[in-house]
Amino acid sequence: MYSSAAGWADAPAAAGQDSARHEPEPAASAVDSVHRKTYNPFRWIGHYLRNTNKHADRPFDFSMLLGPSYTAATSAGLGITASGLYSWDRSDPALPKSNVSVFANASLTGMLAVGLRGNNFLPKEKYRLDYQLFFYTFPGDFWGIGYDNGANGANKSDYERVKLQFKPSFLFRLGKSVFVGRSWTWSG
Repeated sequence: MYSSAAGWADAPAAAGQDSARHEPEPAASAVDSVHRKTYNPFRWIGHYLRNTNKHADRPFDFSMLLGPSYTAATSAGLGITASGLYSWDRSDPALPKSNVSVFANASLTGMLAVGLRGNNFLPKEKYRLDYQLFFYTFPGDFWGIGYDNGANGANKSDYERVKLQFKPSFLFRLGKSVFVGRSWTWSG
């Protein structure tokens, strides 16, 4: 005996009974006739990697990356990055692609970092505008200043470092591979 889509179709014949008296198989139910599409993440990732760079005419090429992280100072965490490539002048194939990245990382100890970074190649590559903006908070411990304070465990107190920084730079092309310009950093 064997099973078919409708059930035990050949049960009478296999048991030695007369197959002429066997009633016809019932029609397959609607559930059996519907093809269920399964989701395979490995197939999706393979398709993405095979086709990711085949669209040179895209105005904005977007990518994402998500993954775990670990350091002794911050313990286990989760990070995510999204990046994009674009051109200020799509009619100029010699102009390098500009890029922008957004990133975030959070850990079990309470560390949080988020930021934005980019490099812009302006038309005819005469100017560049680069920027970095990030914020992070990092919990820690503080024992005081000096060896004596650090050696005494009773001086331990909680400390949270918080930082916000913005760093833009605007550059002018001076030669084939030389850019000169102004950079500024603000931290708070």
